[in-house]
Amino acid sequence: MQVLTNEFMNDFQLFEMADQLRYVAGAFSGAEDTGANNGRTLRGFSPPVLRDGFSRANPPNRATVDRVEVIRGPVSTLYGQSSPGGLINYVSKRAKRTPRFSLTATLGDSYGFQRFAADATGPLVKDKLFYYAVYAHDYTDSDLQYFSNQKDLYAAGVTYVLSSRTSLTASWERQVIESNQGDTIPLLQVAAPTRSVGIYWDLATYNIMGPHNVLDRDFESGNLLIEHRFAPTLIARLNLQTYDKDFTENQYRYGSGNALLAGGTMTAEAFRQNQDESAHLAQADLLWTVETGRVKHALLLAADANLYALRNMTFVAPPVRTSPTINRRPTYVINPFAPVWPKIPDADSSQVFQDTDREITTTGALASHRMFLLDGRFVTMAGLRYNRVKNRKLSALAATAVVGTNNQIPVVTVTDGSGSSEDALSYTLGANYKLRGDNLVWFANHSTGFEPAVSIDNGTQAVVPNETSTGFETGLKGSLFND
Repeated sequence: MQVLTNEFMNDFQLFEMADQLRYVAGAFSGAEDTGANNGRTLRGFSPPVLRDGFSRANPPNRATVDRVEVIRGPVSTLYGQSSPGGLINYVSKRAKRTPRFSLTATLGDSYGFQRFAADATGPLVKDKLFYYAVYAHDYTDSDLQYFSNQKDLYAAGVTYVLSSRTSLTASWERQVIESNQGDTIPLLQVAAPTRSVGIYWDLATYNIMGPHNVLDRDFESGNLLIEHRFAPTLIARLNLQTYDKDFTENQYRYGSGNALLAGGTMTAEAFRQNQDESAHLAQADLLWTVETGRVKHALLLAADANLYALRNMTFVAPPVRTSPTINRRPTYVINPFAPVWPKIPDADSSQVFQDTDREITTTGALASHRMFLLDGRFVTMAGLRYNRVKNRKLSALAATAVVGTNNQIPVVTVTDGSGSSEDALSYTLGANYKLRGDNLVWFANHSTGFEPAVSIDNGTQAVVPNETSTGFETGLKGSLFND
């Protein structure tokens, strides 16, 4: 595991995940200049990104993140998702026992960068009740026309110490993100036959999306964490979370690879999307440490459940008859050298293009055992995890089909995968041996993984199966020059 602390991220001004991953060995930050952080990888695999161990959670924001934990390699995860490359887990801040107040402002001389953050924490009732509160505002734009991104975050939480052995933490967070997205440099297209012959570099800063491509995201979550210490060597934890995301998008949508036609124009059509996503999640774990002779044991038992629902609807303009035999959706003609961007009314995008409704339940349990031998020089680990995923309702509706050339006839196709389910066992085996203390350590791991990632294939409308994986690694690691 590699940990990036809050202090480290503040010192180096690592605001986004793309910035943070540059300091992680074996990680690639992705093409962050697109505004989407696409393509991030960890040892060549796309890693699961968790928030406090939850896969359904608000996106990480540095204002509320205490540290970033990066686990590299094929070690199975505690709560469900796993990848042969590893995973990224963001751990949220909690209330502190000592008062602390902070106000920061960061301004950049390029792309209109602004960041303001205020947070406060400390005791409300001495030795019993503690609080924290956070507000953060981020804004940036780009040399690409109309491209901008604005985030506002609100968070608060309290920790109540019931006794020296028991604590309860409740937290709430909301993030409102508004962005106007961009797209790639247009291609140059010629006719007879119609084909793209290159990139139109003269339009490198031109945003083919225009000024009205608005994406609104509203995330909200609530969390309740109960921790109890039965004894110094026996600790239990229960973590509950609710999560909701609302997403809306209005935009121009282009065909033919965002190409500039021979006449110097581009054609686009109206497109609208509404998405509502929610989840109710629970985690429970019990950690017991014991010694038998000179051998120390750590036994971890865990269980989790995730009830997830998604409703996603996309809309387009209804096709109109352009000839006795041809139906086409209306398009807008844009001249990028003198663009006129009409704002697309919602009424123009009134036909359902796709309607997806999912309800997915995933449950799992884990047993893991570690042994520390030879005074801690040799450590072994073995774990076994059971996962079950059930599609309580899974349907997709496609309301438009293209028949022939430019003949768009409204039809309805429905795929229903209700009742499908799958379960799997995955395991982890590993060992570390300190050849020269922490200066030189040999390690080896082997594990399998099962990632509940139910989705619908956009082309065939078939249910895509869950992902399984297996991996092995061995190597040497160590620290030099007193860390």
